[in-house]
Amino acid sequence: MQIGKKIKYVRKHYKLSQEEFAAYFGISQRSLSALEIGERRIDFNVLNTLVQKFQVNPMWLFFDEEEPFVENAECLER
Repeated sequence: MQIGKKIKYVRKHYKLSQEEFAAYFGISQRSLSALEIGERRIDFNVLNTLVQKFQVNPMWLFFDEEEPFVENAECLER
């Protein structure tokens, strides 16, 4: 699965709109949409937020190995 599709998967897992999810990264909804469809590359800020805030497993994100989330993935605090 492509990284953009994985980002969308994470967003849907947390039941967030593109606008809500984009706010966590400090980007626009349009930029998030471009990430999800593969028109924009993932940057460090997005990667760091996915791993730290959303508990995304980097091995899953980049290599399709292991589970999508590490422990306590349901513990997102806004």
